[in-house]
Order: sequence, then structure tokens, then C-alpha cells
Amino acid sequence: MTSNRQEVYQALRQAIITGELTSGEPIADRVLADRYQVSRTPVREALRQLSAEGFVDVIPNIGTRVAVLPAEQLVPSIMLLGRLEQAAVEMMVTTATKADVKALKAINEDYRQAIVNQDWHDAMTADRQFHDYLISRCGSDYAAQFSDLLFAQLQSYEQSYFKERLMSDLTAYERHQKLIKAIKAGKAKKAGKLMRQQWLAQIEGYETQQRKATK
Repeated sequence: MTSNRQEVYQALRQAIITGELTSGEPIADRVLADRYQVSRTPVREALRQLSAEGFVDVIPNIGTRVAVLPAEQLVPSIMLLGRLEQAAVEMMVTTATKADVKALKAINEDYRQAIVNQDWHDAMTADRQFHDYLISRCGSDYAAQFSDLLFAQLQSYEQSYFKERLMSDLTAYERHQKLIKAIKAGKAKKAGKLMRQQWLAQIEGYETQQRKATK
């Protein structure tokens, strides 16, 4: 039976990962206790666990907030996530099935439709589902957990990226299509290289935004 602490932990973790709770947003244990209809003890226990995992920051004499990724750590974190997904894709190709290819095509079509509809939130959600699926099929639960943490810390950047840069651009959709083709053909190294290139393109996009912002 799931404890109150575990229920609150899972709910908060999911809210952070999906962006329902955004980077830097304050978290009050009393408010959460009322929301989940539990005492403040399991809420505090859940927050301690989330803090240990890097999802929230506990600031002495101030309070708790969703973790904030320092600007100087953004590019290294994106690079690390890219390396993780490159390895995950290369691993999943060896066991990929027709069902995997079909599922990835369906998710990518949802992504394309969201771009066409100019719905940045649905596009971001579909893109995340695409990456989550690849990670989930690599055979390591630890990879998925680490990926969740990195994605949660990159939420603010991801939202900005989709709102300002991606909404009229089907380049990522086309990259996904090439990646799916490589997976279907069983070309692990090529699939990994394509995934790596996708994250490098995001870094280039971020650095371009930063240069424009400082002009």
C-alpha cells in the first residue's frame, strides 16, 4: 500500500517534470498538505526526498522552491542529456521492434500536428514523450530517472525554446523521422549520432538567443 509520503512525492515529482510547477516556483508545505489532504509531516518527508534528488531547493530561513538551474550550468546539462540519450538510443536499437517504430511514428506525428496548430505546449509535450519513449526502451530505469531530473531542471528553457523558436519550424520533426528510420534499419551508431546532433542544435539555438539578448 502506498504511503501518504509516497503519494505526495510522486504527485510533486510529476508536477515538476511536466512543468506544472515551474523552475523557481515556491512550494509551501501547508498548501500542499491541504491540497493532498494529509498532514504536513508526509509533505515535508516528500520534499526532503525531492531535495536529495535535486528536484527542489531548500533555502534556510526562506523556504522551498522548485530547483533553479544556474545559467552557467544550462549548456553542460543539455550536453549531458544529449550524451545520455545518445547512449540510450544506441542501446534500444538492438532490441527495437516494429511496435516501437510504430509508436515513435505516432508520437512524432502528434508533434508535427502540434507545430502546424501553433500549440507550443502540445508540441513540447509530444517532444518529451518521444524522448521519454526512447529512454524507457534502453533497458535502464536509472537512465530514465536521471533523464527526468535533467528535463525537470531544463523546463524553463524548454518552454522558452518552444514558445519563441520552434513553433513554425519542422526541423526537429524531420530529425525525428531520420532517427526513426535509423532505428528501423538497426543502425545504432547512426541513430546515436542523430540524437546527439539534435541536442547540439538546441545548444546552438540557446546560444543564438543569448547573443541576441545581449545586443
